[in-house]
Amino acid sequence: MKDVFLAFTPYHILLACALIFDMEQSSEIDLIIFRDFFEADKFANSIAKTEIADRADIYIRKGTYESRTYNSYIQRFIRKDSELNIQQENIRFIKNYFKENPDIHIVYSFNDARGECQLAYYLNKKRGGTNIYVEDGFAVYSTQTSPSPSIAGRVYNRVYNSPWHQFIKYHGGYKYTSKIMCLKPSLIRDELKCKPIQEISRKTLCNLKKNSITDILLHDYRFSRPKNIDTLIILPHSEFLQQHSYFEPYVDLIEKILAITEDLGMGVYVKYHPREKNYFLQSIDRSVELIPQGLPAEALFLHLVNYNPKLLLGDISTSLLTGKIICESTSVVSLLNLYGKDYFNTSDFMIKAGIFVPSNIHELKLHIIDILNEGL
Repeated sequence: MKDVFLAFTPYHILLACALIFDMEQSSEIDLIIFRDFFEADKFANSIAKTEIADRADIYIRKGTYESRTYNSYIQRFIRKDSELNIQQENIRFIKNYFKENPDIHIVYSFNDARGECQLAYYLNKKRGGTNIYVEDGFAVYSTQTSPSPSIAGRVYNRVYNSPWHQFIKYHGGYKYTSKIMCLKPSLIRDELKCKPIQEISRKTLCNLKKNSITDILLHDYRFSRPKNIDTLIILPHSEFLQQHSYFEPYVDLIEKILAITEDLGMGVYVKYHPREKNYFLQSIDRSVELIPQGLPAEALFLHLVNYNPKLLLGDISTSLLTGKIICESTSVVSLLNLYGKDYFNTSDFMIKAGIFVPSNIHELKLHIIDILNEGL
């Protein structure tokens, strides 16, 4: 019997690798990577140098990062390089893949809103297989729901993706999802508690360091251990900021934070979102070190597991949660309430997970000073 993982981000791939290391070595496994992020091929090639290549066959497919954006729905439909048509090409691949692999038993997906994953779940369910949704971050803990699709989108999916397509309001909610795997089962959103839930342990995450995946990734991305990594800032995608009119307030906030860390003599490292194309911090005239965009923050956390950074700053990034779990002595802070409202309704979850959520910049500054004083 065969297990298959469908991965769209570096974090998905790392988590898939961690779960694969937990499986019996006799298992037959396929890891399918979609190019939804910067330097996907480079990342896949690095993974292929590790022990994962002995445990799984790795496939790489087109993804949304290499697509072009078209305003006209007609152009989205007819242009081969549109996100719509790239996904349809992937859907044809999934259909053929299942025809060629009648022994598939378990499908692991990190985004059951995607057509590729929904089709794989549908085909696997028809065979009596098991479909496992593996968390993609805060979505499984938030009370936020996705907005309804446009009329054109509904018509398109009814014509091309019926009967398996389903609009889902939250990740993990697809009708053919059999089971949920997540980092914090006790805090999962109420709608998902009706399904079997399995915890992903810290030990499972640390399998990646044990099996040298993080060392290979840092070597291939030419990123050695930082000497003065007091503060890590994980940046949100600029499209999210612009969509909610948060872009200017966010940049202003980062300038204030960098002024604070500079005054306190703290070394700062910054990481862009893996799908980012707008490198907006270039306009800030301050000295910060950049973490390679294609390198998952989790790989760095695992590399720093024995010498944790003092401070990890982000907004609703998955990296806040994984950072809190891996770097146990690091103070993890969400900045979301400092530049906008809690759009995804995650503040309560963050507080319960041990993430600090300041209400103003003065409160953040006092927190940073307290963290530094604790180390004296």
